Amino acid sequence: MKSILMCIFCFVMIQSLKAEPWLSNRYAQNCAGCHAPGRVNRVPKDRRCTLSCQGCHTNPNGGGMRNQYGNWTSERWLRSHYAKGSKINKPTPAPYQKQVYGPLLEAYKLSDKKHTKISKKMSKKKSMSIMKKDAKKILDPEKGYPLVGIDKNKVNEKYYDKYHDTRWKVDNKNPVVDMASVTKKDPLRLVKTDWFRPSLDARFFYINAKYENSTKEDFSGISLMNLDLGVELKPFKPNYKFVFETRYGNSPQSSQWDSIFNSTTGSTTLTKSAYLLVDDLMYNTYFMYGLFRPMFGIYDPNHYGLAQRVNGLAYNGTVKGVSVGAAPNVPFLNVHFITPRAGESTQESGMALNAGARFVTLSASAVFSYWKTKVEGSTDYDREMWSMHLGGMFKKFIINAELMRYDKTTDSDKNGGTVTTFDLRYPVWREHYLQFNYASSNVASDLTEGSANEMILGYKVFLYSGMELEFNYKTQEETKSDTTSKATYLQSQLHLYF
Repeated sequence: MKSILMCIFCFVMIQSLKAEPWLSNRYAQNCAGCHAPGRVNRVPKDRRCTLSCQGCHTNPNGGGMRNQYGNWTSERWLRSHYAKGSKINKPTPAPYQKQVYGPLLEAYKLSDKKHTKISKKMSKKKSMSIMKKDAKKILDPEKGYPLVGIDKNKVNEKYYDKYHDTRWKVDNKNPVVDMASVTKKDPLRLVKTDWFRPSLDARFFYINAKYENSTKEDFSGISLMNLDLGVELKPFKPNYKFVFETRYGNSPQSSQWDSIFNSTTGSTTLTKSAYLLVDDLMYNTYFMYGLFRPMFGIYDPNHYGLAQRVNGLAYNGTVKGVSVGAAPNVPFLNVHFITPRAGESTQESGMALNAGARFVTLSASAVFSYWKTKVEGSTDYDREMWSMHLGGMFKKFIINAELMRYDKTTDSDKNGGTVTTFDLRYPVWREHYLQFNYASSNVASDLTEGSANEMILGYKVFLYSGMELEFNYKTQEETKSDTTSKATYLQSQLHLYF
């Protein structure tokens, strides 16, 4: 085993966990993917359950640091093997009926016909007596009942969906009953107690690139492509958060790991985000001000993907502005007011918005994004973009598709084009996925007359919590000024994150 790992390390030695919408589709039907199973529901204004980006990421627009719920998914579900001794590997939750609080809640409400059998030996009177006795422990943010864990390799996820885990049907106002299923170290408790949270994302890449029309550009090598360091601070109230993230980027042809910290080798250092976030407000609303990346379309960690090269949000889509939004369960809406950044040679101002819904049924999602800004610099132009994104699951297939339009207008000219993207994933075993991605545009990537397309065949595995391996074969073709260029890439990456 050690020799195999050494071969993998020598072959691919690390990019960052950004928002990947397909993961929301993947875990939409697993309630225990975010918290202990059997959670009772709250009245609408107090509900925080959502499948939007806000469900897993600190930034409600997705990308960057994961929040406590995103970490829960990563540590307890997004892995194929359990690594003993690792601090970021945690036990997978056992089904609701095996949790210590299960019989208490069933005896108290006796409204769930699927689960009443687990409360037969406990009366409502006895249940209330136990919860009353344990009330202090239950309500203490740092305590709560223990989580009963099981071997994830033996998990049947149907025991965690809305048909088997049905406590969500109960609207509860009793704070003790509300918190009884919120186990010790549950995200809901950690949100209230964690005042300092660091994060690190790193990706090593092996790339072998071949260009059909210019073999002199061919290259291959191993490099530390990017390193993201982040921190979330909550020195005042739990829902007042200061978030800072820095990105170190590197050239794929820089083989020395420390070249990522040296600008003379082509590396870049930038502020990925710096903002104040006030969230956990009524109906799951939020307010954010600072430097951040707004949500737009299907965001993919592959910043060299066709759609991201066309829309210009590839490597750093950070803007300065105000973002407000709400995600009251199924629907969500985010509105962003973009203002010029200090000291930048190119200034952008305007607005963007996202409206959509993510459903448990079929893991379905539908998101519309719109962006309209004025860019002032060496050349002034108006940027207008929209995107329609649909996703869902059919049996075990995870399907996402996007239609994106970008129009760039100057005083003398107007260029624009449409990009269509189709992404398919299939889990072959545990957290091992086959991937097929195809994208095409009716313009060149710089919006001039032409066309482009790309295709990716890949294999992705979340080996351990916080460790992802990916192997891709990628083709790119672009026609511009009656000249067609083609390239093929063999890529491998090791992604480490916490």
